[in-house]
Amino acid sequence: MNILLIDHDDSFIYNIKAWLQTTPCQLTIINYHQIPTDFNFLEFDGIILSPGPKSPNDYPRSLELLKTSTQPIFGICLGFQMMITIHNGNIHPYSPVFHGKTSALMLEDKKINIPTFDPLKNFLETNMLVARYHSLGLKKEEIKSFSPLQDLIFAYTPDEMAMIFYDSKNQRLSFQFHPESFLTEHSTIWAEVVNNWFQSCKKKKDGEIHV
Repeated sequence: MNILLIDHDDSFIYNIKAWLQTTPCQLTIINYHQIPTDFNFLEFDGIILSPGPKSPNDYPRSLELLKTSTQPIFGICLGFQMMITIHNGNIHPYSPVFHGKTSALMLEDKKINIPTFDPLKNFLETNMLVARYHSLGLKKEEIKSFSPLQDLIFAYTPDEMAMIFYDSKNQRLSFQFHPESFLTEHSTIWAEVVNNWFQSCKKKKDGEIHV
């Protein structure tokens, strides 16, 4: 699997690379500001949108990629916020700022019942801890009043911040938390989850399975 990792000027970028080296994913890293206008994204099996400073609207090319690309795209933190943004969700400043803190991950009632998450099946219902490094976010109460996102958010924290976005139709997956962090429980299994998801998207494209 050849995966493109778009770096939004993030200090965690090589942590993400090291985290995914436990999987068969082969990463190519390119800085957001250095992407040529004629860059061929189709050379890759999938794309990762990294964390980063500022807000989603400061990275219009990544937002456009999310709107137009048919490739599977996975996002972390800022990448999660970008997926919320293109669905017209209200990403806004969050207080207190969470940097290097953990929260329990709480599944919605509908649960995640897809093969991609099988490696975590024994942990997802135990409110496992995940690492948070963000000052922007989306509250559960806002999702309830905005129907397009209700079926795409699968997990929250006890303070009701959205944590997992999953859109199987458009092949989009993202986490507000940092799965690569040493503070996230079962971090290597989260890497397996991401690899499984990219693999299942590739098989779907090749007509081998339906996910």
